[in-house]
Amino acid sequence: MNQSEKEKIYDTIRRARALNKALKPSMASSASKAQYAQEFKRLVAKCSPKTPAGMFEVMRSTKSKRTWYLRRAAARHVIQEGLLHTLREQDRHQAAGDMTSWEMSVKKIDFLIGLHATLERHDNKCPITSTAKKRSKRQMLHKLPDDFREQMYSAMSNSKYRLAVLVASLSGARPQELEYGVKMTERDGALTLHIIGAKVVQGGVQGQAWREIEYSVTDDNPLIAAALAELRSHGQNEILVSVSSKDAYTAALRRVGRVLWPRMKSETTGYCLRHMFASDLKAAGLSIEAIAMALGHSVTRTQSLYGQAQISTRGSGMLNPTAVRAAAPVRQNTTAHPNVKPSRHDRR
Repeated sequence: MNQSEKEKIYDTIRRARALNKALKPSMASSASKAQYAQEFKRLVAKCSPKTPAGMFEVMRSTKSKRTWYLRRAAARHVIQEGLLHTLREQDRHQAAGDMTSWEMSVKKIDFLIGLHATLERHDNKCPITSTAKKRSKRQMLHKLPDDFREQMYSAMSNSKYRLAVLVASLSGARPQELEYGVKMTERDGALTLHIIGAKVVQGGVQGQAWREIEYSVTDDNPLIAAALAELRSHGQNEILVSVSSKDAYTAALRRVGRVLWPRMKSETTGYCLRHMFASDLKAAGLSIEAIAMALGHSVTRTQSLYGQAQISTRGSGMLNPTAVRAAAPVRQNTTAHPNVKPSRHDRR
């Protein structure tokens, strides 16, 4: 390696250190970081040639804006984490006199700098202009029968996911949260579901670390009656309901959906249950703050993406919690509907 080549390498390292210092620390959760790393790994496998420009082309080879933003977040994460790790790596190789490994590390650094520059050159804007039609789980609810949750629970009577479907119906728990486990308790005339939140960012920037949904044991809702019967059949007033794999759980929901409604093109997943839960809360008249809290959100805006009041059965099948609690207050970042009044749930 001649002096000119060394100078180029030193210049790359200087630029990498400056960029690493300028980048803001990631606020993503550990689960999100793992997802980003896996997504970037898939992009690398598809990338040819393996250059920043080649990577950008792979990133934008989608008709889904949501996929683009996931890939962009994954790239940003890998750029930040990769620079920090590889700068330390090249220091070790240089100190050890391993020039071959040192050059390889610097090539990784050069790629990350180039990818960052490519994203900046496109102003980090979404390049997707023609999007594929989105299959909305919320809109899919119009095609499902009013008692689809009860039908799914009954159809899975011999499945290990029976309780998971029941708990998800009553709490709107995400599949990831069922991996963590949802505690179902009967005490003092109340049925309570305690959920450990997914999609939580430290410092309360995003998500709720935990939340609780409470129902009266005198509520005649068939799902509540089924939950109480399950508890009492176990001879306990508290059980932890969990799944070992959110993917296997989702696959089971899809299978039972195909059996129950073979003509339906869209597939049933845990998010159908989550949207229906939100629909019930909106039909029951809960405030947007209470609904956001029940869904595990830290701000009010996101709840608008879930459910619709008109989808709810508004009868004995409608869920109407007596209380909603969460780790932190919900921040207002949207305007409340003029017809929605503060509900009793906000005073708890």
